[in-house]
Amino acid sequence: MIPRLLAAISALLLLARAYGQTPPMQRLSIWGVGFGNNSCGAYLQTSEAERKLRPPGASPNSFYDIGYFGYVSFAEGFLTGMNMGDSQHPLVGSKSDTTGRMAWLENYCRAQPLARFLTANAALRYELEDNGQ
Repeated sequence: MIPRLLAAISALLLLARAYGQTPPMQRLSIWGVGFGNNSCGAYLQTSEAERKLRPPGASPNSFYDIGYFGYVSFAEGFLTGMNMGDSQHPLVGSKSDTTGRMAWLENYCRAQPLARFLTANAALRYELEDNGQ
C-alpha cells in the first residue's frame, strides 16, 4: 500500500513540476478563431507556397499567397492584442520585424508541427518578452 502511495505522490510531483515549467499560454485551454486554430503544419504549407510565389528581390512587406498573408495578419494581430492587454509590457516585439517574427514561428512550427498556430504565437511573445525585444 505504501509503495503505491509513494509512487502516486511522486508522479503527481513530477507532473506539477512539469506543469509549472510550461508557459502559461500552453497550460491554458483557450478557444480561438481563425488561423490560430490551424496546426503549425498548415502554417508551414502556406509558408512554402509563399516562398514559391515570391519573386527574387520582392519587398519583405509584400505577400503573394493569400493564406500566408492570413497567418501574418493573425500573428501581428495576436502580438498587438497581447500588448494591449499587458500594461507592464506593452512594447513586446517593437525591436523586431515581421520577417524575423515569421521566421521564428516557422522554426517553432518545424519543431512542433502538431501544435496550434495560436500556441506558437504565445511562445513567440514569451520569447520576445524574455529577450527584451
